[in-house]
Parts: sequence; C-alpha cells; structure tokens
Amino acid sequence: MVTPPVDELMWAFVTTTHVAVDDARHGVKIVRQPQPLTWPSELYSIPVTETHAGFEAKIRNMLEEAGYLVRLAGDRPGPLPQPRSPKSGGFGPDDVLLDFIGRHERGLIRYDPDHVHVERLIAQVAEAFPEQRILVVTGGENDVVYLHRRLEERGLPVGGACYRYRSAGTHRVAVTTFSCVGTGLADAANRDIVFYLAPAEAFGSWGILGLGAIGPARVDGLMPEGLEPPSPVDDLITMLFGEESVFVPRHGRTARPVQVVLVPSRIAGNVVPGEHDLAVRRRLVWHHEVRNRRIAQIVKAFSREDYDKLDGLFPGLGRAARQH
Repeated sequence: MVTPPVDELMWAFVTTTHVAVDDARHGVKIVRQPQPLTWPSELYSIPVTETHAGFEAKIRNMLEEAGYLVRLAGDRPGPLPQPRSPKSGGFGPDDVLLDFIGRHERGLIRYDPDHVHVERLIAQVAEAFPEQRILVVTGGENDVVYLHRRLEERGLPVGGACYRYRSAGTHRVAVTTFSCVGTGLADAANRDIVFYLAPAEAFGSWGILGLGAIGPARVDGLMPEGLEPPSPVDDLITMLFGEESVFVPRHGRTARPVQVVLVPSRIAGNVVPGEHDLAVRRRLVWHHEVRNRRIAQIVKAFSREDYDKLDGLFPGLGRAARQH
C-alpha cells in the first residue's frame, strides 16, 4: 500500500475484465470493463492506496520519476543464508532456482512440465534452506495427499493442512489448499517461503481470503512453461508475484539465451556440375579443412574470451561477444 494516497496511481495500473449487464434485446450481454489494479483503502483510519506487492518496483519507479521521495516501510522477508547442497536424487541441483529464491522476494518459477517435477523443486528449496518454514498452496485435497507423500519420501518434516490433515502447524514444510490457507491450520502468518502451485487461482474467492493470512514471506508462483493465462488473469498474477521470473528446463540444467551473429565468410569452394547435394555438403562443409580449422579457432577463442582473436577471424564477432 502507498501512504499518503497518490491520485495518479488510481488509473496507472488497469486491466480489462468482462461483466454481464442488462440488455433490452437479449436480456443480458457481456461487455468489456476497465478494472483498476490499485484501490483506495484505510489503515487504522489513515487513507492509503492499496494493491499487491508485485507492483512495488513499478510503483516506486513511477513515483520517483514524478519527483516523490519514496521510503519503503513495513515488515519484509529477511535475507536467506547461502544455500546448502540439496540431495541430488539422480540429478544435479537446480542452482538457477535456488539463486532466484535467494535474490527475489517474489516471482514466477516457470518449468517444463514434461521434464521437471514440482515436488523436486520444492524439496530442493527445503533442503537448501533448512531453517526456513515453507508453505505450499495447491488446488485440492488430492494434491495435498500426493505432495505430502512425495515430500515425506525425501525425509522432509512435512505436514498437511486441509480437512483431511490437521498436522501442518508443527511441521517446517506444510502443504495446504486455497480454502485452508486462511483457517490457521497451515500457520501461514509464520512461514518464510510460500509457493503457489496454481498462481491463477490465487484470486479466486478462497484464494483472496488466504492472501490476507500470509505474513512477510517470500511468495513465488510455479507455472508450466507455455501456459499463458488470458487477461485479466495475467495482470493479476503480475500484481501478486511481480515481473521477475526464472525458467527451469530440466533438473540440473540452466536455460541459456542464444544469440545468432551473421558474419561474412571468406572461405570459398567450387561446385562441380552434376555433383549430388550430399557430396557437395561433404566436400565443401563437413570435410572442408579450412572451414573446420576456422571453427576450431573460434571455439578456442571463445573458451579463452579472446575477443580480439574473434574479431581477427570474423570482423564484428568479438564485438558482439563482448556485449553478451
């Protein structure tokens, strides 16, 4: 929330929703309607502008650019210690995940659902930060049962918090449903890290009630890569989890950005009339000694970060490599 209220914020963050309205011809029709993502409220009778913490960075930048002096206040999650090495489970640790959790108070963790197991991601965080109390929020009681069993198999102190389980409050890791977050069973107010396994459901009727029960914790949503929620759900997710995100392609692997640089080649060769395409490729590409020697020189220069050598081989290649 922002205090004192800033009128410019009221329509600076807006999404579009669809509502049903009366229609003389059809009885009812669906129309688009703007929905502000900030709203006026009060805190102990003091007027404030309220929203969720995912917009904090955007709001701060906007106010500072407008000439406001901004001071961050309130309870915030404390810094995390250096992560311990989690159990391998046959894979290397997902260091990119642990680094992301340590550097950001909230964000989205995207993963490839065909190769990444959500319970393994959660278990790694619990093992890497053994002093942190973790809450996992999922859809239904069957999900709680499944995650409870899988995390328990890794030897984690896990409890369930739903109408079937009532033991989560005393355990360091708890799994609960959206409908039980606000009941007190999960001890949500005293958790250090909170994972939402279905971020879009956080703004359902039960999810909204649960949001108010969470204390000053790190809050992250886990979302399968390729799932793109429609508007306004995507804006609501940003409002809660912010704009920071990380992608886990496979366990123990890190997604790397790829940049393609096109450079002119001075390597030439003659095409023999009537020569088959496969033979041309073999002679002028695969078995071309000058080409292969040049490729080996490029690889060696990259490994040594010798950008001058790269520029000597292909003008502009070293300059492009320095920028990335």
